[in-house]
Amino acid sequence: MPAAETGRRVRALRTGRGLTQLQLARRAGVAARTVTNLENGDGVSIPTLGAVAAVLGASADDLLAPRRKDRSMSEAADKVHLARESVQ
Repeated sequence: MPAAETGRRVRALRTGRGLTQLQLARRAGVAARTVTNLENGDGVSIPTLGAVAAVLGASADDLLAPRRKDRSMSEAADKVHLARESVQ
């Protein structure tokens, strides 16, 4: 799976949960630049990807999964985003 697709998934989940890159980085215990690099399609280690995925309520496998899982991942991110909007 291209790293750009993984980065796109991370960004969609992060924004769907209303997190900034810095907030995600702090919760995952990684540098903010690591999240930026990940979202921009630069490779990261599997343990780092796992830590980020855990904060986002996903698994590293979810983030690396083939395209057929995109729909369920983006639907989940959309539901979280809509729920947050309805509370505000």
